[in-house]
Formats: sequence, C-alpha cells, structure tokens
Amino acid sequence: MYGSLARTNKMLRRERENKLTSLAAVVAAITHELRQPLTGISTKSAAARRYLGQEPPNIDRAQALVGDLASASLGIDEVLKSVGALFRGADSEQQPIDVNELALEAIQIMRDELSRQDIIVNTQLTDELPPIVGHRGQLQEVLLNLIQNAIDAMRTITDRSRLLRVGTKLHGTKAVVISVEDSGPGIEPNKMSSVFDAFVTTKATGMGLGLALSQMIIEQHGGQIVVVPSTNPGAHFQITVPFKKSSDPA
Repeated sequence: MYGSLARTNKMLRRERENKLTSLAAVVAAITHELRQPLTGISTKSAAARRYLGQEPPNIDRAQALVGDLASASLGIDEVLKSVGALFRGADSEQQPIDVNELALEAIQIMRDELSRQDIIVNTQLTDELPPIVGHRGQLQEVLLNLIQNAIDAMRTITDRSRLLRVGTKLHGTKAVVISVEDSGPGIEPNKMSSVFDAFVTTKATGMGLGLALSQMIIEQHGGQIVVVPSTNPGAHFQITVPFKKSSDPA
C-alpha cells in the first residue's frame, strides 16, 4: 500500500512538473514572438515623432509610419493567435497559401531593419507554384524568425556584402521548398545538430526558442526544416512543406 501511494504521488508530481514546463514554454514562446513586432512599434513611433518635429513637419512620412504602426498592432494579435493555436495543436484557420506572396510579405515586414543594416535582398521565386494549405500566421512567423536570425548574424560582417537570399521552388510533385540564406559567419559544424533544440542559442541575449518553434510549426504542417551545409559563407535554411498535409510528417 505504501509503495503504491509513493508511486502515485511521484506520478502526480511529474504531471504537475510537466504542466509547469509546458506553461513556461508557452510564456517563453509568446515573449519571443512578440519581441520583433514590439521593437518595430517602438522604432517607428520614434521615427514618426522625428518627422512631426521637423520644420516644416513631414506629414506624408509620419502618416505612412502610423499606417505601419497599425499593421504592427494587428501583427501582435496574430502572434498571440498563432502561438495559442500551435500549443493547442489546433488545425483552425487552415487556408490555401501562396508561398511566394508569403515570402514577399515577410521581407516587406522586415524592410526597415534590412535597410538599416545595409542588407541586399535577392529573391529567386519560382512562378506559378501550387498553393500549400496551412496556418498563414504561423508560417509567416517561421520566415520572420529566419530573416531576423540572418539580420542578427550579418551585423558584424564588414569584409563582404551583406546578402539575404530568399527562394522558392518545387520539390517533386507534392511539396514546395522555401530557402533562406545569408552571408554571415555561418553555423559551426559541431552545432548544426542542435540548432533546433529549445533554449539553445548562439546569441548573447537570445532565448533559443525561434528555431525550436519554427521546427514545431513546420512539422505540424507535415513538413521539415533543415540546415543545408554550404561551401559559401553564411547559414542556409531550407523548409519543405507538402501541398496537402498528410497524416505523417514529410
């Protein structure tokens, strides 16, 4: 009887710890995903004040920034919905998605930061790709994470051009490939196998959740995300997503 009670108590403690760990992961994920849009809001607000403070005030630029602020506010709501759906394992809001449009939207969202860091964007998008079916907000978060990581990686590059390559292409007849490649210092070979592990990061202020969440999202869409070894400087990530989600991951 005492042995049975001890085992039951141990199981209850383990269940409680697992729930607390899951809750901590959700909180950390939301914090991680909100950081980028909140930083954008802060930066654009400061810029709008500068334009309004000029003599004469630059009303057109200030109005454009106010429009960006409204979009960023809607983006925060989308982040909360996307992360919530991710941890609930919900298949809600599945819709046909044009991957080329998705890639261009992500680049547009990050355009100010790309411009500030003197990063040249090279897009190689294959025309007339069939749409994939998925959660638009979650897949956009994956691309935003990869682009932000590329920006962070290239901040210290001074001896060559800072180049971001974003491409799409067919993968056989059942999937599409999205690639994001930068000209930064790259990933050390001994760290390639752990880049998608949660709470593993090479950034001084990073949380180590961006790539872990990205992998979770892509796998829930029946696909996979990998680091592609390259002889060129920089990191190269490749996402493969099937046109129609099957019961088994790709």
